[in-house]
Amino acid sequence: MLDVLSNIATPVESPPPPSSFPPPNIAGFLGREKIRPAVFANWGKEDASACEWDFVDCDVDGFVSRIDVQDVELNLPFPAGFASLPRLRSLVISECNLSGVVPDEVGEFGALQVLDVSSNSLLGVVPAAIGKLQSLEELVLNSNHLTGSIPAEVGACAELKILTLFRRRLEAAQACG
Repeated sequence: MLDVLSNIATPVESPPPPSSFPPPNIAGFLGREKIRPAVFANWGKEDASACEWDFVDCDVDGFVSRIDVQDVELNLPFPAGFASLPRLRSLVISECNLSGVVPDEVGEFGALQVLDVSSNSLLGVVPAAIGKLQSLEELVLNSNHLTGSIPAEVGACAELKILTLFRRRLEAAQACG
C-alpha cells in the first residue's frame, strides 16, 4: 500500500493529458502486498488515470486533490510519499487499521487542508511537523494510540478550525491556548 500513493508522480508544472496520466506509484499505497482489498481493484491499472480510481478525486488540472478511504481493513503502516502530491488538499484514511507512526513527512503536504486518520491503530507522538501545514483547517486524530503531548507547533496552523482528539492518550493540548 505504501507504494501506491507514494508513486503518484504528479508533475509540478503541467500535467499530461488525463488519458496519458497513469501515476505509476499511487498503487504503491497498497504496498507490495500480494493481496489487495477488492475495493482497490482499479488502483494502479496502467490504462487508467488516478483520477478514475475509487477513493481518489482530482482537481480540474488532473492533479490528485483528495484521497478518502474509510472503513476498509488495510492493516498497513501510515503511507509515505504523499509529498509527491503537491495539490493534495484532503487526506482521509479512517477506520482502516493503519499502524505505525505518523511520519514527519506529513509536514510536507503543503496544500493539505484536511488530515483525518481517526479510528486506526497509530502509535507514537503527534509529529511537530504538522505545524508546517499552513493551510490545515481540520486535524482529526481521535481513536488511535497516540501518546505524549500535542506539540506546540500545531498552534502555527493559522487556519486550523477543527481539532478532534477524543479517545487518545495525549496530554494537555498545549497548542490550543
